[in-house]
Formats: sequence, structure tokens, C-alpha cells
Amino acid sequence: AGVCDGRDPLHVVDAAAAGHPVAARLLRERARMVGRAVGLLTDVLNPESVIVTEIGVIHRPDCLAALRGELDPARAATVTPTSFPESVLAVAGGAVALDVLYRDPLSASPERI
Repeated sequence: AGVCDGRDPLHVVDAAAAGHPVAARLLRERARMVGRAVGLLTDVLNPESVIVTEIGVIHRPDCLAALRGELDPARAATVTPTSFPESVLAVAGGAVALDVLYRDPLSASPERI
């Protein structure tokens, strides 16, 4: 869309922060699309909360509002951006590994073997 060179989404975030209207529109549009996907997933899985790692949602309140706008109002409040924006992949991988431990903490105990 001519916002920046390359494909790094952080460049689009930077351009939006600098006042580029097309960059801001692209980020909100992307957040709305993610919101539609979140809506479908919450209908199927019925989670208590949803943590979103979408780049616009992490950095821009208008993108979070756009994402939440695609959801049922009762669900919208359960969606929050990640609190680990600089290490999303590492935290996600660690969460999967720790899930087993959190579900059954005694299973990792050497005394149990």
C-alpha cells in the first residue's frame, strides 16, 4: 500500500504512530479480521479469556477497539493484548510446555516415579 519498504509489520506500526492514515487504516483492518477469527474460535472453544498477539492490537488502542468491535459485547471484554509484546514466541512456547506441569504439578515430582 506504499506505507513503507519491506514487509516488516513494525514499520507499519511506526508509520501509523507518525500519523500516516493509510498505515493506521491497514492496522485497524487487520485487527478487524483477527477479531472475526477470534469470534469464531470463542464460539467453538468458549474460553474464559483470549490473549491476542496481533501487532496492531499490542501497540494501538484503536486496533484493540476494532478487534473487540467484531465480537459479541460480552466476549469483547475477555480479549486482551499480550503483556509480553517483545517475546511473544518464547512465552507462547513456554506456556505450552508449562501447561502440562500446571495441570498436574505432581506428575513432574521425582518421588512419584
